[in-house]
Amino acid sequence: SAVRNVDQAIGFTLFLAERFVEARALDETVMQSYAADPYARPDEVAVVWSNLGEVSNRLGEPRRALEECGKARSHWERTTPNHPYLAYALHCVGEANYLLGQRDLAVGALQAALSLREQHGTELEVAETQAVLAYALSASPTTRKQAKHLANKALHAFEENAYRSPHDQGRLAELRTWLAARQGNKSL
Repeated sequence: SAVRNVDQAIGFTLFLAERFVEARALDETVMQSYAADPYARPDEVAVVWSNLGEVSNRLGEPRRALEECGKARSHWERTTPNHPYLAYALHCVGEANYLLGQRDLAVGALQAALSLREQHGTELEVAETQAVLAYALSASPTTRKQAKHLANKALHAFEENAYRSPHDQGRLAELRTWLAARQGNKSL
């Protein structure tokens, strides 16, 4: 319905403004509307699951994010495995696994997300995935050089484009803090 579409757009705007609790409340309302609609399109439902998962990650609830984004990932992999929206679910799953300390699972999902985003995503979407992948890769001595390279690429993209939203500015600040903490550290 048109109201659902407007609510989803507002929820995304709230997310970009880093008003995560409000974004979640609106996305949950949208999801309830889909649940009550026998004609709801599975693609639209999967988008909302990804949105909810991203919010959960930002609120520090990675286990919840895994469940939510896992539903979206399952839908896209089953129906259209090269769909650009699969990248959102994969990024979300990868970030949740990183936050839970599950490095190998994080790296696999984030590499798949990055591959899709490099084909279909915006420069900031690519940078966001590069940054989280860098965090996950830095845990292993064998991939730290790759992590530094990805982090610097992401930093450049964020510096060029992060004026767009508080969310992007927040991601840039996270990345700068992460890099500064490792500056002079030979292990990265």
